[in-house]
Amino acid sequence: MPRRKKCGSLYSASLGATAKQLLKGCQEIDSKTEPFSQYNKIRDSPLKISPSREVEDADLCVEQRDLKKWLGNLPDTVVQDVFRLAMQQLESQLMVDKDKKLILTLINIESIKMSDFLFGVHSLLKILRGFAIKDLNVSKRLWLILWEYEEILHQGLLKQAISEALPHLAAISTLSLPYLADDGIMNVIRKYLPCLISLDVSHSCVTDRGLRHLMSPCFITSGLMQPNPSVIRSLTSLLDSPENAYSSQIVWNSDGRVGKCLASELEVLKMESCDSVTDSGIRFVLEHYTNLKTLVYHQRRSVLEILLKWLAERADNDKKPQVRLEQLEHAFPYSIAPFSEQLATLTSVCTRLTAINIVTEDFVLPHFVGFSHLNTLTVELEDCIGEGFIIFLQQKGQDLRELYVSCSTDPDSTLSTVQGGHQGQLFNIVTLASGIYCTKVKKLSVSGCGLVSKEAMDSIQLNMKLNSTNWIRTNTQTWFRQLSHLMLMSYEDTMPSMTMHSVLLQHVLSNVPVLQVLNLEGNFGSYITDDYMRHILRQNKFASLRILDISVNDHGGVQGRIPLSLTTVQAFIDLCPNLVELRMSDWNITTEEFGSLTKSMSDNNYNLVLTRKIRA
Repeated sequence: MPRRKKCGSLYSASLGATAKQLLKGCQEIDSKTEPFSQYNKIRDSPLKISPSREVEDADLCVEQRDLKKWLGNLPDTVVQDVFRLAMQQLESQLMVDKDKKLILTLINIESIKMSDFLFGVHSLLKILRGFAIKDLNVSKRLWLILWEYEEILHQGLLKQAISEALPHLAAISTLSLPYLADDGIMNVIRKYLPCLISLDVSHSCVTDRGLRHLMSPCFITSGLMQPNPSVIRSLTSLLDSPENAYSSQIVWNSDGRVGKCLASELEVLKMESCDSVTDSGIRFVLEHYTNLKTLVYHQRRSVLEILLKWLAERADNDKKPQVRLEQLEHAFPYSIAPFSEQLATLTSVCTRLTAINIVTEDFVLPHFVGFSHLNTLTVELEDCIGEGFIIFLQQKGQDLRELYVSCSTDPDSTLSTVQGGHQGQLFNIVTLASGIYCTKVKKLSVSGCGLVSKEAMDSIQLNMKLNSTNWIRTNTQTWFRQLSHLMLMSYEDTMPSMTMHSVLLQHVLSNVPVLQVLNLEGNFGSYITDDYMRHILRQNKFASLRILDISVNDHGGVQGRIPLSLTTVQAFIDLCPNLVELRMSDWNITTEEFGSLTKSMSDNNYNLVLTRKIRA
């Protein structure tokens, strides 16, 4: 049976109540504040890292000091959790009739009171001064909402608030400022956040100049945050942590100032949809951000294309750079990617690459074997599943932990480029080949309606194996013993061939002991029946299964297209203790039966969500 819902912990309840009171207090203070009088221009001279949390801050008003004193009874780690919850609560408030409120703000722009649009964020950022907050945990959606109000009001108050707050939060290691960041804020980050290792400035106005700011040394007057003296501070964390964990991250000069280049410390940089960052800016990042592991950038060219062009333009006698990136992405809608000789160069430059997301053709895949640390491949093949795919799995399959394969050959193709190409074998060949060669894979996803070449089918004797139930039964017992996610998704529900061999799927599902997510989307209704699932459940109780989704497509269900009835629903409910979501869009479940099931889950307090989409 599903697990029953549990009461929230006392800690969670206390956090929620504290966050609610904190947000309410900050909003009341902001509503009484004259916004244009509270901000001063950031000084060019070095600031102390932060005033101590126990020392009265003269920049705060009386109400803000009282609120900070009240919050100061909590340790820094708890304050960070309270801030996170307060931001979630604010997001929930602002999402109510969001579009209507934005329109009314625009209509009444001449008569609105500016302080009504501070939302408590401004006071909260001031109150956080002196706390050793490591992560300003604010969702991208909340920043977007606040930015939309900022754009309507044309005052730049939130950017100013952030610019004044950051110098007093020098312990931050993870910072997300989508939509709001600009070159000025990048300069503030460079000066005052020496511990930063992850930065997200997506959808912002940051330019190449802002990226170069981070190359300048960071100088901060030593004024280290002292340990929180609160009586409820965790003694365990104090005993287990280094004597001064914060100061160990900074190299101090003899004059009591820290000097280091933030660009050499960053490990994650996200610049999705930063229109003002050019190819030259990305080259600069690749060359000078020497510790960068993740770089997210989607513009006219991908990071992979920019990197290859940069390498191609270097003189032959130049020493090859070493790029520490662990992920490279060249996904749709970029053009088909690079030639084999370019990949050969890349393997000697990106020696730490662990994940690739790429749109390419089958013959390129064997060249990925040269990436010795590669364990995650997301590939969209524009031609077919061919021998290149099989060769890659044969040589690299044992290292793969995640494999996401999509093949989108035009189903109306004349097959002129794929001699003897077969439709309807995509799920079969990828699953079978992965089972044989990728014995340690944890996540497997196959999608599309693409072709499979005759050479690929012959190389692993696909038809012979599919026609031998005994071979399937014997071999699948050793496949996918670590598989936690299995997703088979067809793009085209009008093609009956886009499904999977029923015996192969049956025995695969009977031998996945740790499966957590099962998503089957396509023409499975021809054989997935109550009896079919009953046979599988006799072999595998799916003790770890959390999400089950079997449907024809995700556009809305039509009752009966998947002939699974209330019998199968009850079987999964009875046997799967960890099941938390059961999606039944195309199942043979009536509206009355679905309503009765939903009521039963509620009456028994089960932690299980039943969902289905009905096509209008």
